[in-house]
Amino acid sequence: MAKERRRFSRVRADFGVQYKIKDSDSRPIKAVSVNIGEGGIMMKIPKKLDIGTILELKMTFPSPHVTISSLGQVIYVLDNYWDDYPPYRCGVEFLELKKKDKGSIRRFVNETIAKLDWEHWL
Repeated sequence: MAKERRRFSRVRADFGVQYKIKDSDSRPIKAVSVNIGEGGIMMKIPKKLDIGTILELKMTFPSPHVTISSLGQVIYVLDNYWDDYPPYRCGVEFLELKKKDKGSIRRFVNETIAKLDWEHWL
C-alpha cells in the first residue's frame, strides 16, 4: 500500500480559481478547483503548465464567500482523460499563505468533512 504523503486533509471543492504565472504580464486564466487542503489545491486548467512554475492564485470560496490570494508552485500536471474540458488537472502547493487565509481553508475543509459525515447518516 502506498504511503500517504500529504500533511493536511483535502476535500472535494468546486469553486472558481484564477491564476497567472508569477511576474508575467499575462491576464489571469480561469480554472476550477477539484480539491483543496491547507497545503495546496488541485485545479482543472485549460493549458498545460510546467512543473515548478510559480503561480499567483486567487480563489473564491462559495460559502462563506471569501477570496484568498496566494503564491503556489506546480508540483504535478495530469492529462484529464475523464472530462472533455479542461484537458488538464494541476496540483499546486501553496508557498505563501496568510494565517487568516490558512484558517479560512481549514474552516472550509472541516465544515465540508462535517457535512459529509452528517449526510452519511441521513
